[in-house]
Amino acid sequence: MDEVREKRCVLCGAVLEGVDECASGEFRCGRCGATGRYDAENLQAVFIPGYHRRLMELEALNTELVGEIEMEGMKGDIRDMRYLQKKHLERQDVLREHSILSHFREFVERW
Repeated sequence: MDEVREKRCVLCGAVLEGVDECASGEFRCGRCGATGRYDAENLQAVFIPGYHRRLMELEALNTELVGEIEMEGMKGDIRDMRYLQKKHLERQDVLREHSILSHFREFVERW
């Protein structure tokens, strides 16, 4: 017996809705707005709303955080370690999101 597997969004994991399953193989995510184009089970291309803008924002934010970390670090013995820890954690979040989005670059360019 064949089980019909539901497609899930590659970005957020939500169940995808068929936009035009027969003709184009496109499925849209109702949660994050990403649209994936599939050839059977394989992702061929993806449209992520605001993809390039978000990558640029993350790169700018990373640059800003690195600058803040370096400035605080230059204070030597009087540097605020809690502040530095907070900024390093913020930077980890930025780098994590950038890494996830960058993983899809090849599929975004195919759109």
